[in-house]
Amino acid sequence: MDEQLIQSKAIILAGGMERMIVKDGRSCMIERIRAGYLHGMKVTQFSDKVESVELCLKKCLDNRNICSAFSYVEEMSLCKLIANAVQTAVKLWGTQEFVGLIKDCSPGAEESQRPPKHVTCGKPYFRPKSVEETNAFRIVRGSEANPYSLPWMVSVQRENEHRCGGTIIALNRRANHSHYVLTAAHCFFSTSLFPILEVDERIPDYKIRVVAGVHSLTYDLFKRHAQIRKVGKSYIHPRFAARKYFNDIAVIKTQRPFEFTNYVSSACLPDKNQVLPVGIRCLVSGWGHTSETGTGVDRLKQVYLPILSDNYCRRAYGSIYLPGIMTCAGYENGGADSCQGDSGGPFVCYDDDDSWYLHGVVSFGYGCARRGQPGIYTRVAAFMDWINQKK
Repeated sequence: MDEQLIQSKAIILAGGMERMIVKDGRSCMIERIRAGYLHGMKVTQFSDKVESVELCLKKCLDNRNICSAFSYVEEMSLCKLIANAVQTAVKLWGTQEFVGLIKDCSPGAEESQRPPKHVTCGKPYFRPKSVEETNAFRIVRGSEANPYSLPWMVSVQRENEHRCGGTIIALNRRANHSHYVLTAAHCFFSTSLFPILEVDERIPDYKIRVVAGVHSLTYDLFKRHAQIRKVGKSYIHPRFAARKYFNDIAVIKTQRPFEFTNYVSSACLPDKNQVLPVGIRCLVSGWGHTSETGTGVDRLKQVYLPILSDNYCRRAYGSIYLPGIMTCAGYENGGADSCQGDSGGPFVCYDDDDSWYLHGVVSFGYGCARRGQPGIYTRVAAFMDWINQKK
């Protein structure tokens, strides 16, 4: 259906579908469902007077146990939330019998008219935290990153829920946009209901989106600098072995490019077969769990980890660890690591040319931050020929 886009207004259209633009320039598709069922789930609507879409979103976040999505009707200052759990009855408050589910967001008119910047890879506009500022505390034990200081960092999401991290890469060192994101191959698979058969289900590309230019996965989605892209095509390494995490690397090509700004740009790629010295500390970031039994975080965290020797990692993991295509990093006594939800994210190292280079992709580990069990990263330099074939 070709609905008309109305600035700063919410118009109910035929069939119960609506589009709206919020004040900050973000345009979002809102699907409105009359009181009843939403994807087989009965709906509870909450309507409150709020001042802005951000406060509406905060209310949804504060009630995360009962709320999974929201809509905001600006001209009426109404906030509407959708309940997570199946309700025994449909309850309605407020003056309208509609609830909203965010379907998609794209740059608003003001953003789309701004030309992208030519940006050199690996040079963030906002300063990243240093080792001294970071390693006070997985991302198990790490600290919140400086907002937008890691502009290559993306959230790879399945049906709008964070699943993995990823890294924007540019196949030219100086560019003003990029279609390409590097992540872990295992992010595209979910374990089947029949684990004894060792069969994993491939998640279709249309269920995945990539979000860049955000620090908070919740509040930043509606800011002008956020960029949300659908997947055009995903490339899983042809020799990826899901049960052993061999060749755990994938390239995402988005339908539309990420336009480079102060908030969004790429990390540099290493030279083919480049090897880093043992002991050098590199930076891992993500929205993953902060403990082995914990939950993910809303704001991006980071931690610096030292590269360990192949001999140490082979002793820790045995034949699962392949030195040529993997790198391991962490502290022998544990205490700091990447964790669930960080998979696919960047392991970047600061080089002599004052640029950040992507040397690893978060892959796997035994638990999180355990003693003698460092994190394992896919070694990007070993796959440069394969990555460059995606041009």
